[in-house]
Amino acid sequence: MPSNERHAESPERAPSTEQQEPIPKTKVADHSSKIRRSIGEWVWQGRRAGALRAEASTISDRAKVFTDRARRTLDAAEQLVHVQRAEADSAAFVPAVGLLKAAASYAALAILEQQHQSFRGAEPELTGVGWQTVCTEVGLKGSNELWREWLSQPVEKFWDVPPTRSRMNELLDVTSQLIRFAKRASLKLDAIWFRRTYRIGVPVILASVGVGLFAYTSYREVVARETAFPWTASSATGDGCVSPSQECAEARYFFHTREENQPWIEFDLRRESQVQSVKIGNRNDCEYCPDRAIPLVAEISSDHQHWTEIARNDKAFDEWYLKIGKKARWIRFRSLKKTFLHFRQVRIRVE
Repeated sequence: MPSNERHAESPERAPSTEQQEPIPKTKVADHSSKIRRSIGEWVWQGRRAGALRAEASTISDRAKVFTDRARRTLDAAEQLVHVQRAEADSAAFVPAVGLLKAAASYAALAILEQQHQSFRGAEPELTGVGWQTVCTEVGLKGSNELWREWLSQPVEKFWDVPPTRSRMNELLDVTSQLIRFAKRASLKLDAIWFRRTYRIGVPVILASVGVGLFAYTSYREVVARETAFPWTASSATGDGCVSPSQECAEARYFFHTREENQPWIEFDLRRESQVQSVKIGNRNDCEYCPDRAIPLVAEISSDHQHWTEIARNDKAFDEWYLKIGKKARWIRFRSLKKTFLHFRQVRIRVE
């Protein structure tokens, strides 16, 4: 049977008239400021460097002396080990063991001094208790064995049982680790300076290279545009470029006429244009080359029949810049004597 129940229709929700409140500008500014500070701290690490400088300032002169002695003694031991590695007899390592023992002791005393441990006498000796304290601080493993078999033993004992090559490498590593810990503040500061240089210097270098490449590319585009006009010379000696090129391999000029009366070169601008300027680069790889072109005249024409002189140069030149500001279809450069004519480049700027 059909049900007589009516299903009540759910009432439609009226559209909300509430609008989200805009984020206050002060919160946006604070957030942006925090981001900038975070980036600045990541790049510069100023707070970290300040804490390390404060830590380094608390290190006593005595601790610095011990650290310096440890470093110098380790250097001497490494040189001795390097020289004696070729020796077949392991007894050759015995003198280096004594140096490493002294270097490790100095480094341990420097670490204890940084912890404000008190020592008696100007030249204190490392004790077993002090060594355990240092190993705990540094996190050095095998402290008991190192003290029992190495640091507490006289050097003479090692003549009876010389150290092996692997043992020498182990002692070198232990001593180096102690010295690095004694110098940890200065080493961490050096690392910060390196990161600063890397994080700032590399982007600056890349940006400079990018700007340089962009400038060079732009310059080459301008040169290519200003040297792209077809040219014709009064004669040719067989070498030089092929029009319209002004750059060819192993050529100190892009054209070279024979020796003749009033040699010339002309450029076709393809259509009548407003010629702004011209820059001529004369051949300059021989003593008399710059003098061959003079006296030189610059001429323009709109019909290739009638030519108008616009400039003249009677002095030897490396580059001749002409500001023209006239309309023309062709421009010609002609020497007024019997000579060779050769240029390394002619740049023509038109509107």
